[in-house]
Amino acid sequence: LRGLSALLWCPGRVAEAVQSGQEAVALLERLPPGHELAMAYSTVLRLSALAEDDEAAVVWGTRAIELAQRLDDTEVLSHAQISIGAVEFLAGRPGGRQKLERSLELAQQAGLHEHVGHAYQLLVRVALHHRSYALVNRYLEAGLEQCTEHGFDIMRLYLLAYRARTELDQ
Repeated sequence: LRGLSALLWCPGRVAEAVQSGQEAVALLERLPPGHELAMAYSTVLRLSALAEDDEAAVVWGTRAIELAQRLDDTEVLSHAQISIGAVEFLAGRPGGRQKLERSLELAQQAGLHEHVGHAYQLLVRVALHHRSYALVNRYLEAGLEQCTEHGFDIMRLYLLAYRARTELDQ
């Protein structure tokens, strides 16, 4: 259900994606807390962030990070902090970009290649939103290299679209 929620969001089936993510949470909350529940919290956080629902993102992010810390789960912590950093950066909160950059570094150190690609994709997306083209250019090529090298085609395609948008804007 958690994986399905991520897949449903991409083609625009947002309501179904959120429902699937929340069903995963409801199912997993009946079991002892573990990695899958923490990742389900973080997935609903990511869906909330993508929908620009900051309030929901904070709630799910708090749950994900607290459980990840209790479990000493670097993967979930990275996943959640990337989304929280993106939410704060998008909202223009002080330190938001730095939080996202630190999350990128954490994912790199842990060898979490998909999270690294996602962090680059979000850094570029939000920088483009703020029309910070120097920052877009700072992260774009590294993100494309990461996504190409590890076969994360959907993120690579988003980055290529962001590159085109940047060139169009400039």
